[in-house]
Amino acid sequence: MTPYAIALMLVCFPYAQGAGAAEWKQPGVEIVGRYALDADGKPRFGWPGTAIRIQFRGSKLDVTLSDDGKNSYRVEVDGKDATLQLKNGSHAYRLVDEGVEAVHHVRLTRRTEGYEGSTTLVGASTDGSFLDLDRTIRKITVIGDSISAGFGVDGAGPECEAGAANGNQTATYAALAARDLKADLLALAWSGRGLTQNYDRSKTQVMPDFIEQLVPGEPARAVLADEQPDVLIVHLGSNDYARGAPEGDFRQAYVSFLERIRRSFPKAQIYGAIGPMLAPEMLQLARSAIESAVASRVAAGDTKVGALFFPSETIAQSWGCSWHPGKAAQQRMGAQLSERIKRDMKW
Repeated sequence: MTPYAIALMLVCFPYAQGAGAAEWKQPGVEIVGRYALDADGKPRFGWPGTAIRIQFRGSKLDVTLSDDGKNSYRVEVDGKDATLQLKNGSHAYRLVDEGVEAVHHVRLTRRTEGYEGSTTLVGASTDGSFLDLDRTIRKITVIGDSISAGFGVDGAGPECEAGAANGNQTATYAALAARDLKADLLALAWSGRGLTQNYDRSKTQVMPDFIEQLVPGEPARAVLADEQPDVLIVHLGSNDYARGAPEGDFRQAYVSFLERIRRSFPKAQIYGAIGPMLAPEMLQLARSAIESAVASRVAAGDTKVGALFFPSETIAQSWGCSWHPGKAAQQRMGAQLSERIKRDMKW
């Protein structure tokens, strides 16, 4: 990496509680989402939609990232979009190279899922100076599966095979709504996972087992009480009902999960969402169970919980790969979610 006058310093401050949790701070640089610190104190992250925000004054910016070469990022520089495919190993990526000094706003957002491996922010440098970032006040969290992770969304489906090349969390309904609402998004999403059983009908390592992890699939835990989103969407059930009605009491499991979420986030507006995938009969069964679970919580006195249904018509004429929602379908879902949040939150 070319040495510049100002280098990014990596500094960590431990949380007051939480095994493996730590905080990293640097003026002009912010990680939006969860991360763990590696042995060298550098932030490492894996949840889709995790972002790096940078603001600086200068003409050049290099960001050094370490990866196994499977992940891609959406790169936004002063409003201009590009896609960055990371290489295997640690590499410096020139993101800004201008002839004159100016103030630049840069954002890198992870497109790919956690099972593609984690990325480490090794450092960054500029020939100018890093500037303090404006803080985003609004926060949204989504807990979901492939629909929320952007599985296959960039593909021309429905019969193409979904994979890292056409996955894109930044094109999902949750990401689009967060952008419209000027909110930070934490996407805890993993393809194939369900609430009570996964797509392969396994009942272990379901999505509730992962929601506290700093890096997906690793034991280090986040302190949920420190996150406190304004809005939280639970979009689970598509995998539970994908191959017929799930065994056991899905409705009661959903009630218990909503109770767990409420204990961690006492002030959040919570939505139980489903659709637009599933065969009609299974979609109706899942919808009825979720709406009943939400009604149970309302009857128990929870005034900030509601149901959100994305109808199967949403996906019509907009297929991504592997029969998942394509870009236009995700855009329709995002508009529906955004309008609902605006109405309920008065945003």
